[in-house]
Amino acid sequence: MRRLGKERAAHVGIEVGFRSADTAELGADSPPGLVDEIVKQIPKPLDRVQITRDIVVGRVLFHEIGHHLDATGRSVGRTGEPGAEAWEARLSRIHLRRRYGYLHPLSPVLAVLGGMARKLAQRKAGDGKSG
Repeated sequence: MRRLGKERAAHVGIEVGFRSADTAELGADSPPGLVDEIVKQIPKPLDRVQITRDIVVGRVLFHEIGHHLDATGRSVGRTGEPGAEAWEARLSRIHLRRRYGYLHPLSPVLAVLGGMARKLAQRKAGDGKSG
């Protein structure tokens, strides 16, 4: 069992707890692998790359956090889905800059690769729907 360090937990703003790998210990009442369902969206060759998992999980997480910020009155301007989408973009940008700032010089190449991966995922999703 790995615990989040106290300093890291304080930085993130949560109490010290267990990582998602320890969710089996939560018991039968815990929801089925929500994170597993989200991560299924990643194409196989990219599912081992941390930045792709950060992007996919971050989209859902930051969107839901955006709804919370909107509901608590911390959102200025747009509300509802547009507000949540704006927060998603803003929080994703902050997270990626902090964690992967050293990749900034490669951002044009990564944007092209990301677009290709997105098209591949859409194509696979389209094939699954027609069958």
